[in-house]
Amino acid sequence: MRKITTAFCMLLVSAILLAASSYAWFSMNNQVTATGLDVTVSVPSSLSISVTNESVGFIASVALENDLLGETIMPTVYGKNPNGFNERDFFVLTEAAMATVNENGILGTIPGSTGKEVIAENDYYTKTEKDYFKDVMWLRYDGTEYETLALNVKIEWENAEDMDDDIKNAFHILLIDKNGNVLVDYDMSDAGSAQTLNLTLTSGVATGTKITAYGFISGSDEDCKNSAISSNTTLKVKITFFGAEG
Repeated sequence: MRKITTAFCMLLVSAILLAASSYAWFSMNNQVTATGLDVTVSVPSSLSISVTNESVGFIASVALENDLLGETIMPTVYGKNPNGFNERDFFVLTEAAMATVNENGILGTIPGSTGKEVIAENDYYTKTEKDYFKDVMWLRYDGTEYETLALNVKIEWENAEDMDDDIKNAFHILLIDKNGNVLVDYDMSDAGSAQTLNLTLTSGVATGTKITAYGFISGSDEDCKNSAISSNTTLKVKITFFGAEG
């Protein structure tokens, strides 16, 4: 049974740069596991979402899925795809890097990495396809023709009381646009807060705006402690889009 099945829709602001000497990691001798992730989405009547393509299938809520997501997931860091694709690649630590994680969960300095985005595999990072969620959606503004709408987003845990704080606080939702720009990197330790999206929609446009969504346990999060933890409860997230004016 695929343990992590996700319904995803959200919009997320700054790329994580790799300053390796200051980042905490979970103990890499223990996998971080989650039973699943369910996400529900609500939007005002003027917004609609599609997971079909940019032109059809627009409704008030959608469910996204990622069949590559593993049954157990490890903390990751992300960087720009080196081949020019407007996407993010995700990386887990190699065994060599794991050995540099001290008792406080701090990753030792990696040569050439400080202050730079991870963009390729090396002796310290291995690219992964199964330790993060990814799917694509399109968002459309259905208001009066040629109006613009700046967007905010709020993302909430629906079952926070059932979750280990180390997972809850280190989980992130990342949204990027079709050009690879970060719309928001939403730290779920601040779940429920309204955050500005780097996105403005224009009404009267038949096609939607493409957004790629990622969900992951961030190895570079200060709440990513050096501990063996797991979640036997499906993680449930609710995402709400709304206009910046209210």
